Amino acid sequence: QMTKQRRTFSPEFKREAADLVLKQDYSFIEASRSLGAPA
Repeated sequence: QMTKQRRTFSPEFKREAADLVLKQDYSFIEASRSLGAPA
């Protein structure tokens, strides 16, 4: 169940990740990790 290319993120997840990236200067990978997504 670990697919590398075809991961789908919910709009809510994307919004939270974008928030981390913009406000806290995270990279997208760091943001997704901090939100619990495998990066």
